[in-house]
Amino acid sequence: IESGESDDCTSNGVPDECDIAAGTSQDCDNNQIPDNCEVCGDIDNDGDVDSDDFNLFVTSFKSRPGDANYNPCIDFDGDQFITLIDYQGWLQCYRDFVGNPLAPPPIGGLSRLGWFNILASIAAQADATPAQDPVGASRSITGKP
Repeated sequence: IESGESDDCTSNGVPDECDIAAGTSQDCDNNQIPDNCEVCGDIDNDGDVDSDDFNLFVTSFKSRPGDANYNPCIDFDGDQFITLIDYQGWLQCYRDFVGNPLAPPPIGGLSRLGWFNILASIAAQADATPAQDPVGASRSITGKP
């Protein structure tokens, strides 16, 4: 590190590539930069969180490993399924980036019909996603058994 040959963005005295190889830092996009050193929610790695990242998220929505559109960097909860929970994680990153805790998502070039279809898909998934109540009985998020 002292010779300047390796980066140590985590400032832990260990080169980034060693952190990644040891598993102490994750690198979901395999760019040799630890994920915790990159901009949260910056899916296209251009240094910001914007409509381009939102569109990439939408493209991966409802995908799993093995699907052509699956992106492990969008799987915020690590359950190997891009869901509403991951969207909430991405939206929080976007809101943190723009400095507005209530900012709506940057829909970019999506048409109103495209945006409606996304919202309908999210709502349909929420109705079908099981949740655990405190006593462990499974029910949907809508509260229906």
